[in-house]
Amino acid sequence: MSTDLLLLFPGVTEARFFPYLSLPTLTGYLRARGHAVVQRDLNIALLERLSVAPAGSTASASGRSQVTPALQAFVADHGEEIRRTAFGREASRFPWNVAAKLAWTHALRAMDGSTLTRRLRRLRDVVDHAFVPVEPSDLADQVHTELVGEAMAEARPRVVGLSVAYFSQLVPALRIARFVREHHPGTTVVLGGAQITMRAGELARDPRVLELVDALVEGAGEPALDALLSGATTVPGALTRAGSAPAAPHHLRDNPTPDFDGLPVTRYLTEEIQLPVVGTVGCYWGRCVFCSYGNRTLEVGYQQLRPEQLADVCESGLRSTGARFIVFVDENTNLRLVLGAARRLAERGRRVEWASRNRLERDLAEPAFCRALAEAGCRMMSVGYETNVQRLLDLMDKGVDASLYQRIIDNLHEVGINLRFSVMGGLFDETPQEARQSREFLIRNADKIGIDVAQMMIVEPTSRLSADPEGHGLVVDADEQQLVANESFSYLGGRVGVRHGFASGEGWDERTAQLAELVDRVLPEKNDDRHPRFLKAPPVRPGGVTALRLHPWVVRGEQGRLVDLRQSLVLRPSDDWGYDEATHVLSAATERGRVVLDRLLHAGLGEA
Repeated sequence: MSTDLLLLFPGVTEARFFPYLSLPTLTGYLRARGHAVVQRDLNIALLERLSVAPAGSTASASGRSQVTPALQAFVADHGEEIRRTAFGREASRFPWNVAAKLAWTHALRAMDGSTLTRRLRRLRDVVDHAFVPVEPSDLADQVHTELVGEAMAEARPRVVGLSVAYFSQLVPALRIARFVREHHPGTTVVLGGAQITMRAGELARDPRVLELVDALVEGAGEPALDALLSGATTVPGALTRAGSAPAAPHHLRDNPTPDFDGLPVTRYLTEEIQLPVVGTVGCYWGRCVFCSYGNRTLEVGYQQLRPEQLADVCESGLRSTGARFIVFVDENTNLRLVLGAARRLAERGRRVEWASRNRLERDLAEPAFCRALAEAGCRMMSVGYETNVQRLLDLMDKGVDASLYQRIIDNLHEVGINLRFSVMGGLFDETPQEARQSREFLIRNADKIGIDVAQMMIVEPTSRLSADPEGHGLVVDADEQQLVANESFSYLGGRVGVRHGFASGEGWDERTAQLAELVDRVLPEKNDDRHPRFLKAPPVRPGGVTALRLHPWVVRGEQGRLVDLRQSLVLRPSDDWGYDEATHVLSAATERGRVVLDRLLHAGLGEA
């Protein structure tokens, strides 16, 4: 029996903690209108399959150190146990966080060198890679193609819809489109999502794209897919070979609750099942010049649910997924809206913990408001941190008051809300003195914050910054087709925009080095499972540690070296300590060796 629509979330992204919400939102809307919909998250399925990938895949050619071959050998012996623990949360000798790290790291190594993960510098190169044949050595591409074939055989859809949220998904999405064209030529292929909203016009200028794809949906996906599945000749908000059509009006409040049926909600890489929820579309501020998503709000308008509706969405999702933790994934969470919804859930007997993504708003400078959030279940808050220099915040039209930052940090720390920063560098005409001021602020507060990610400012298409880079101290590359990404900091580069330099005369690499220095100097204490480089050195205890039983994931590598697979650390042999292979114990023969073992204990390599 055929299906009306197969919705796919392509690899390859870092979205591994819970379902990306576009699929369940579209599925709920379209099923409510009588359409038969199948949804599949190829990204998480690809990660799980590659977590037990054999040696000899693409990864075997990419080992730049002893870590890769040691990890491959370890996975060959213990891969299934690691996979069951990481994705299935089955009890084993591997703690969940260790199994998840090993599975994720091995999957990444299996994708090294794959067509799916090439670092491309021009959009036309992205399109070129849609047509590259599947190479026998490219296991990641083979598995991704197999997953598409399995989904197509199961669903037998009239229409395939691809949700392209991240730039790194463009090549995989176009390769899926080519596969469907070749093997299911009568099937309609539609691309939508944030990357298509930003880049549809540029993609369509390459005639090969509209040979592979029937429609690029720039507007809301719900009315566009509903019209297409209902037989309409014009798809609202879409760009096709016949041209573009105006978007149909659509409001978030018109959506039923998201439908997660068909997604592996229990197999994402989190220790507990997490429920993603949005209460808004767009950003109620929307003016930060670098934010293409927020800036779009200035054009199409801002939408939000009422507290009662948001509580309904939460309750339905908690019931259908079995989750006990909610992540509000709005681009900028309206905290007062969420507070109202959380209180309504509590009135219904559902008290849940939750996390949000939001700005360092003035409301957070009020201790009573922060206490109310904590009492309503807020446990974590992710915010963007660019600088604490007001001049630069005003230049980016951030709309926040840097003089309140310290009070906000103190308030959230006091009530037990874990504050995580996404740090941005490469700001306009930032001076060395301003950069130091911002870095020192983070260093002073290192015990009260975590850092999720560091990234350079990117000139994304459709952002206010892209319309006037020179007015903000940036110099766009003369070859405007040349792209740049955060390859030094973000998985597969993160955000991607036109390459630029700085009116001050500094280049991209110089500013990137400054951001790297910041990352090295700030030691955030509220990060989970911190790498030893982000741990403060422990005080030296008299006598140190005489013996250390290493964890099972610390293995013997080449030339007698020890490799910590969880943290990708390699230790050279030393005359100051000895290793007993039978007991997997390090013992110290000298005082200096005992001090070293003490530090290895502090770094999490074993137990005393």
